[in-house]
Parts: sequence; C-alpha cells; structure tokens
Amino acid sequence: MKPTKKIEATVLDVYHKWLHSYLNGDVKTYDSYFDNSFRFIGSTNNEEFLTRKDTTNFFKATAEQLAGKTQLRNETKIIEQFGELVFITHLFDAWFLNGNDWSFYGRFRFSNILEQNEDGWHFVYQHYSTPDSKAQDGETIGFNQITKENLELREAIQRRTVELEEKNKELEIEGSLERIRAKALAMTSSEDLLDVVVTLRTEFLKLGHEAQYFWHMMWLPDKYEKAMTSGDGTRIGMVMQLPRHIHGKIPLLANWEKSTDPMVIYTMDAESAIDYVDKMITLGDFKQVDPQAPTHDDIRHIGGLTFIMARTTHGEIGYSLPGVVENPPKEDLEILVKFAGAFDLAHRRFLDLQKAEKQRREVEIALALEKVRSRTMGMQRSDELRDTAMLLFQQIEELGINSFACGFNIWDEDKKAATAWMASTYGLQPPFKTNSAEDVYLLFFEAEKRGESLFILEQKGKELEDHYKYLKTIPEVKNLSDAGVSFPTYQIIHCAYFSKGYLMFITLEPVPDAHDIFTRFAKVFEQTYTRFLDLEKAEVQAKEAEIQLALERVRARAMAMQKSDELGEVSVVLIKELGKIGIKDFVNCGFNEIDEEKEIQIGWPTLIDGSKAEPYQLPLTGDEILDERNERRKAGVPFLSQSVGGTKLKKHLEFIFKTLESKQIEELVKENFPDPTVFTQFFYNNGYLDFSSREPFSKEDVTVLIRCAKAFEQAYTRFLDLQKAEAQAREAQIEAALERVRSRTMAMQRSDELPEAANDLFLQVQALGIPAWSAGYCIWSENKKEATACMSSEGVIQKPFILPNIGVGYNFVKPLQKGETFHVEELGGELIKEHYEFMRTLPVFGEVIDGIIKAGHSLPTFQIFHVCFFKYGYVMFITYETVPEAHDIFKRFATVFEQTYTRFLDLQVKEEQATALLAEKKRLEDTLSNLQTTQKQLIQAEKMASLGELTAGIAHEIQNPLNFVNNFSEVSNELIDEMNEELDKGDLEEVKAISLDIKQNLEKINHHGKRADAIVKGMLQHSRSSTGTKEHTDINILADEYLRLAYHGLRAKDKTFNAELVTNFDEHIGKINIIPQDMGRVILNLITNAFYAVNEKKQKDTNFKPIVSVSTKKIDNHITISVSDNGNGIPEKVREKIFQPFFTTKPTGQGTGLGLSMSYDIVTKGHGGELRVETIENKGTTFIIKLPYTTNN
Repeated sequence: MKPTKKIEATVLDVYHKWLHSYLNGDVKTYDSYFDNSFRFIGSTNNEEFLTRKDTTNFFKATAEQLAGKTQLRNETKIIEQFGELVFITHLFDAWFLNGNDWSFYGRFRFSNILEQNEDGWHFVYQHYSTPDSKAQDGETIGFNQITKENLELREAIQRRTVELEEKNKELEIEGSLERIRAKALAMTSSEDLLDVVVTLRTEFLKLGHEAQYFWHMMWLPDKYEKAMTSGDGTRIGMVMQLPRHIHGKIPLLANWEKSTDPMVIYTMDAESAIDYVDKMITLGDFKQVDPQAPTHDDIRHIGGLTFIMARTTHGEIGYSLPGVVENPPKEDLEILVKFAGAFDLAHRRFLDLQKAEKQRREVEIALALEKVRSRTMGMQRSDELRDTAMLLFQQIEELGINSFACGFNIWDEDKKAATAWMASTYGLQPPFKTNSAEDVYLLFFEAEKRGESLFILEQKGKELEDHYKYLKTIPEVKNLSDAGVSFPTYQIIHCAYFSKGYLMFITLEPVPDAHDIFTRFAKVFEQTYTRFLDLEKAEVQAKEAEIQLALERVRARAMAMQKSDELGEVSVVLIKELGKIGIKDFVNCGFNEIDEEKEIQIGWPTLIDGSKAEPYQLPLTGDEILDERNERRKAGVPFLSQSVGGTKLKKHLEFIFKTLESKQIEELVKENFPDPTVFTQFFYNNGYLDFSSREPFSKEDVTVLIRCAKAFEQAYTRFLDLQKAEAQAREAQIEAALERVRSRTMAMQRSDELPEAANDLFLQVQALGIPAWSAGYCIWSENKKEATACMSSEGVIQKPFILPNIGVGYNFVKPLQKGETFHVEELGGELIKEHYEFMRTLPVFGEVIDGIIKAGHSLPTFQIFHVCFFKYGYVMFITYETVPEAHDIFKRFATVFEQTYTRFLDLQVKEEQATALLAEKKRLEDTLSNLQTTQKQLIQAEKMASLGELTAGIAHEIQNPLNFVNNFSEVSNELIDEMNEELDKGDLEEVKAISLDIKQNLEKINHHGKRADAIVKGMLQHSRSSTGTKEHTDINILADEYLRLAYHGLRAKDKTFNAELVTNFDEHIGKINIIPQDMGRVILNLITNAFYAVNEKKQKDTNFKPIVSVSTKKIDNHITISVSDNGNGIPEKVREKIFQPFFTTKPTGQGTGLGLSMSYDIVTKGHGGELRVETIENKGTTFIIKLPYTTNN
C-alpha cells in the first residue's frame, strides 16, 4: 500500500542521505543507516552478505572505485509499505567515469527494505540486480532459475517475518515502558504518581496479560504507603498507610523484603485472603477508600487471591489475580519486573515533585509570613493593627486554610484582659476587649501560663452557642450580629502564643497541616510586634535625637565663639534649630548676659527670620516686669512666662525705649510685639534665653527650651574654659620654646657655641609669633663697658662681635645704673640710619651690614630694643613693632639663659676637676688591680692551707692499708715456702689448701691497695683547681671522707687532741649534682673550723668532751648538710662579719679570713644554695648548707 506523505518524505530523506554516502565513499554515514540484522545481495556473484559488518567491510574495501566516478541517470523510484516495512525500488542507468569520458554501464534495479526502530528508519535488506542473466541460451525467460530464487526469497521472508514478530513484541513492550516513562516524566505534581499506577495496569493488560488490582507500595522505616487501582483499573481506588508488621508477620513477604530477589508470588486461599483484607482495612490509615472494594463473598466466590510483586528501589509494585495461581505465566513475571524498573523513574520523579511541592509550599508560607512581617514592620501607630489583622486573614485564605476569622489579641500589662483585632470574610472588625477570667478566654490564659505555644479548642453544639452568646455581650461583637453577620455552628479555635499575646485562627474544619504555620505566624508577629514597640520607642528617640542635634548645633556654635560679641551668631543658630524641631511660634528671641556687679544685662536679640538687631543694655530691675524677672531668676526657677498686655505692656515698653534711646530697637519692638505679648525667659547661671510670642509655649516646648538654656549654659561655660585653655596652650607653647633654648644652652661645651645657641633663641621667638628682627646673647667683658654679642638676624648666625654699652641710638648704661632688669628702647627715623652707620664702624659687625647691603636687602627703618639684664650680661631682642604681650616672654628667656649660662660656667670648672679625677681614677684602678692579684694569691694560699690540713690525715689513712699490704705479703712468702715443701712431698691436697690461702691474701692486698689509691686520688682532686663542672656525687661519702681526713690530720699535728665524731647521713639522698672539689673544700673548711672551736674550748677546760657531728637530710626539693660542734659558739658582735673576706677571729698567722667567705660564694653563687649559721655562746655552733636537690636517680 502507499505510505503516508509524512512517512514517504522521511524515508526518502534517509535513502538520499545514505545513497550520497554510497556514491562518495562516506563509510561512517553508509554504515549508520543499517539495522543490526541487515542483509545485502549485490549485482555480482561475490556480493552477498548476511551481516551488517560484512557489508560495511566490503564497501570500505571497494568505495574508492565508485567515489566521485558514478552518475545515476534516467531514475525512477517506487515506494510501497507492507505492515511495518517500507519498500523502495530504484531504477536507473549507471554511468561511470572512464578516463575523461563518461561511459554507460547498464540498467540497474536497486530494491531496499526499511524498518523503523527507536532510532529512526534503517535498512534491513538491499538487493541490486542488472539485466536478466538467468535465461539460458535459447530461453527468453529463465523459469527454473526464477523458481529457485523465488523459493529462496519466500524462505528468507518467512524467517524475517518471525524475526519481525519477535521484534514487534519487543517493540510493544518497549512502547508500553516508554508510555509509562512518558507518563512519569509528564507528572506535574506528586499526586500524579497515582495516574502512573493506573497506566501500569492499562499497559499490562494491553500486552495481553491478566491483572485485577494493581498497586505500588513504598517501604518506609515504620510504615507502608500504598496506592491501589480500582477493581476496573480506571482510577485509584484506595490510598492508605499500613503498619510494617502487616507483612512482617508473613514470613514469605518478610524474608523477600530482606532479600535481593526481584519478585515474589504470595497465594492465599479464600479465608487467608479475607483475613489479610480485614487486617488491611482495620490497621490501615485510609486517605481514600474504593467503594467497589470486594466483599467477603466476592473473595470466597473467586476462591482466594494471588499477589505478584516486583521489587523497586523504594519498595514494590504488584498486581492481584483471582483465586490461587501457583505458577503465573513466566512472561507476565518478566514484564512486571521491567515495569518495576520503569516505575522507579516515576517514583524518582514523584520524590522530586514532592520535594518541589514542599519547597513551593514553604515559599508560599514564607511569602505570607513576609507580607505580614512587612506590614507589621511598617506600622507607625497601634491602631494599624486592624489593617494587619485583615492582611493576616487574606494570607491564611491564600494558603488554602479554610478559616472563618483570625487576628491578634494583645495582653494588657497585667494580662487580665486582651484587646482583639480580628478580621473575617465580613472584613475588619472593630477592636474589642476580652476578660481573661471569662468564657474560653480563661482557657486561653491558662494555656499561656502552662507555656503552651499552640492551644486548640474544638467547639460545637451548645458549647459554641454559649461562646457566641458571651461574645454578644461585648458591644462591638453585638453590633456585628445586629448587622447580619452569621456565626459558625462548628469551629476550631487555634491560639498561637507570643510574648505580648496570641494570634487566633478560627477554622471550619481540622487543619493539622496548618498548625506549624500558625505557630510560625506567631513567631513572626513576636518579632514584628516587638519591632513595632521598638518603632514607638524609636519615634521618641528620633525626636530626642533631633532635639539633641539642635542643642548640639547651638552648643557647637557657642563653643566656637572667640569673643562675646559672637553671641548674636549663636542666637541665629538657635532660631534655625528651633524651627527644625517644630518650635516656631514666637516673634523673636535672644540671649541676655547678666553682670551682677554692674547690675546690668546685655541683650543679643534676633528676629524669627534670622536677622540680628544691635545688642542692647538694660538694668536688671526698674519696672514691674524686670523686677519680677530678676526676682524669679534669683529664686532659681528654670523659666518664667509673663503675659503682658494693655497698659502694663505699654508702660513696660516705654521704660525700655527711654532706657535704650535706640530708634532701631523702638521700631523693632513696635513692629513685632503683639498685644498681649508673652515674655518667656529660660534661666541659666550667666543669664537667660529670652523669647517674645503671641501664645504661651506648650508644655513639651517648655521642656525643650529649658534644655536649650541648660545646653547654652554648658556651652558658655565651655567657652570660658576654652579661653583659659588657650592661655594654658600658649603657656605650654612658651614653655616648650624656653625648654628648647634651655636644652641647647645646657648642651654647650664651649663658649664658641653661643652663636648657635643665639640662632636657636631667634627661631623659638619667631615660632611664638613674635615679629623679631634679631635676637641673641651679649656677655660682659671684665670692665663691663662692652659685651661680646652673639646674635642671629632673620635666622642667619652672625659672627660674634664687640658691642659697646653706649652707641648711636642706644644707651644700655642708664637703665643698668637705675637697677632696671628689663629695658625697652624704640629707634626710628634719621636716628636709625645713624645707628646703622655707627654699627658699620664696628669690627666684624660692619662686614655683616655691608654684606646685607650688597645682597640688595634693606636695613630696618624702625625697630625696638628689648634688653633683659642678668649677672653675666644681657639677652637682646630686636622687633619691628611694639609687642607688649611678649615682654614677659623675653624676661623668661633671659631667666632661662642666666640659669643655663651659669650652669655652663659651672661645667667649665667641673671639666677641670674631671681631668684631675681621671688621673686619680687611673691611680685607684692600678691599686685595685694589685689588690685583686694579692687576693687571688691569698685564696690559693687558703686552698693549700686546707690541703695541708688534710696531709697528716691522708698519711694516717694511707698507713693502715699499707700495713695490711706488708703483713699479707710477708705471710704469703711464708705460705709459698710451705707450698714448695709440700710439693716436694707430693702432698697436692695440702698444696691446694695453701694456694687458696695465698689467693685470699692477694685479694686482701688488692683491696687495701685500691683503698690507698682512692685516698690519693681524692687528695689530688682536692688539690686541683675546680673545672666548674657539676658531677653526680654521693654527698654522704664525700662528707664522711673529709670528716675522717680532717680529724686524722689534726691528730697528726696534736696527739693530745681527741673528739667524738658523730655522723647522721640520710641514705635516701643518693647522688646529687655538685662540683665535688668546691663542695669538698666547703665541708672541709667547716669541719676544720669545728675542730678548732672544740680544741680551743678543751685547752681551757680539761673536763670538756669535744663532739663534732656531720649530718645530711633531704627535705622536699632540697638537701641540707649540717656541721655542728659543742665549742664556745660565735660572739654576737662578730656574727654578721664571719662571711666577709679577710675577717678572722684566729690569732695572726693561723688564718687568712678567706675560708668562710670562699665557702659562702661556692654555696650561694656556684650552687644556688644557702649557707647560714646557728650559734649559742658557750654551747656550740652549727653551719647549715642548703642545696637544691638535683639527682639522676
């Protein structure tokens, strides 16, 4: 049959694109139009290919033979459609390029079969044929060959038909899946997912499969959400939520949910099915119920139910079959699994839409909240709450919440009542009051006290009637009822609380989804109503800020005053600022400055237009009005308002005119003073603000104007303070200049530095704004008839020159003779010319003047000498003009220079003294060096003396081990002789016994030899100079060793000396970190002193028993080493000196006085410890060494 024009155009477009690729060698395009099951038969014997790949490979190998060398002429195309296939028969003459000529090759018939798949139209079969080559010689038509080919073609068509039927079935399934996908993609809301379930059943049935109910079920952690089609499948019949245990108690389904199996078949007989359906109805939370749901009898009639379910990523889809179907068709199950995959796309789309709807809903809510927030934020007055109530109602309606009314209820301060602003479909209602102790409002109040954020009250029947009966007792509500407003017969009141009250939403049905919205509106109103209160406060603050700004501007202008006549400018600023804050109802104002001493007041008047009148002066008293004003001012009242009219006003003005005698003031008063005139004065310490007006000021304006007066009082006081501060600043500037001059002159080392100091003086005078021409120092000669002048002119240092005391144009002798300390002398006219002619005759300075003239500079035509005398000369300042205010400054500069010059002279004397002192210092340093050398020698002598103390003890200690060595050596010789005798006898047992004795003797010899070696090493260590390196040392062994050595050393010198030695060593100390040589010297010195002390006492008392003890003890993070004796003790008068170098109580020649001094330094400086003494006269002394406890244990 003939295809449609659309199909024909599409197919021809495909064919022409393919043919172009064939004639031009485009392999990629050529291959892209073939179906995977493509077959090809060409016009030659070797051109038969049964696969797409073989066909394309052949073309790829031969394409260059045709590319650009073929033309098709005399073409005819025939297009036919058979089912899903389209046939194109193309007849043409083929011409090929042969060299430069085109040659006819033959007539061709090109047959093509195309089929449409999901990617478009593709070739499934092609056949080329040329003029009949089948006929044999003598035959017109080759019947046998044609018959054979026809049979082959029929077989090929039959095979292809089967393939196409299978392909068509796949296409039908794919079409169903595609329609399911399309339905999913076309979803515009999450509710459209239910339509996809209906489509699943529809497509399932179209494919020839059986299904009764179709459903999808989402598996959530705590429930199932299920939607099921109606019995006829045309719509969703049921939407419900089911508990998880409904399947959890069915092992087959529970295990399947936990597995990965793609599907499950669950069969139920009639009673099991009825039980399942009953549980579903009982346990289910239905949003929609199918009125055509099967009854128990229906289920019994069909003999039960079979559920077939396929797994999805979110749960399952499934369908039911009537009866018990153990083995549903396999194809049905495979299709259901494919549908499950397609439904996943729908469910993902469902979740996206659900999320989008939630977001859209949130945007709607947020927009509604923002509209209410914006309106409440825009409130300027409390009565605007009515408008906001209407907006709130509109927003609730736009959100789809079915409401009767809503609004705000604002608590009174004590919360005993609330004011309600409500709106409904009838519009805004007048605000009305409700009592928190009556009707339902008591419930609302108690809920708020419990801290509830949302209180819900359902009302109907008599309860609701009573509620509206109560409301109608409120006039505003009764008026609504009288106007025809009807009230609901069922309603739910929702109260959402905020800190200042609650929002009330009255709905006509339950709206659980709106509860959160109600509380959010309350939170918004919490913020915005608070903002409203803030705005009310802000208005007051803004007004206050305007007043403050006005006051500050007045204050700032007053503070900027430099002279009192600027008060008029302040008056102008005051009028402008008062106008800005709304105080305009006066005809003029001004300041009146009070002078109590003169009993006058000076007025600075300004008109309302800002023009100033000339200041005037009035007495403080003199007429009735002024008397009262002065009296009230003295009484300390903040303001006075005097309304004066008629004769009283006339008399007052006549007194003013007579006193002032000013036509300007008189005309000003007549033009601007109404009858009556209100005179208002706002007092401050120095005067008052004066206003004239037609009416008295309001209470609010009076408050502001009192503050204006106070502000001006502060500003005027500040003005006086500024005057004082300027004087202080000037003083600081002068003092700084004086200090610079003082510093420079104090720094002088030589008298030839005076010119530089003079230049500094000139620069500082100029920096103070004094118009000086020259300045400097003049130092008297010895006869005081002239002075050496060191001057600086215009900042140029002049060479010092001799200036006579008397010269042309000046005489400094007369004021000096009169005893003046400061002299001013003017010079001008002809005399100043003669003066400079005289100055040119002076050596050195004459050259300076000649240089000035040659440089083109003119000499002064007028100048003033300012001479400040002091003991050694005078300081001179020459100015161009009179500067009386600088006279004191000149005197102070002179005083500074006199002090510093005196200091300079003192320094010269002290420099000479310093030279002598340096020589003496050198001599003393040499003496000190000699003393230090002697001290070192004495210290070494002290060390050697302590070594001497040890020598005898060491000898005694060495003697004992040497005696043992000698004795055991002699015994060993005798034993060797005995052993030789026994060897001769052959008594080996005795030999062995003797050899053991010899071995023991040798061990003892070795032991005592090592003892002697240790004593010698200790002596050497003591004698060596300390390296200053600390070592871990056993302090107990060190102390014990030096105790023994010192004792035996003393015994060696004095055989009669005996003493009891007592030791008490703390065995827990272990080794500590010390310099052993140094600490040994300290211990030896203390022990030696102890022996000396007890020996001295023994010589005087023969019955005395000397005791010397040494002990160690660990206490917290320190150890102590104590050396005690029971001698005579140390007298109190020498205790503080014992650690001083060279101090000793021993007879001359028996001590250097360095022992304890060295010991103290070793303990305190070398070891960071302490050395102290405890002594009692006639009872003994204890020296205690306290060291930080540092050990490697």
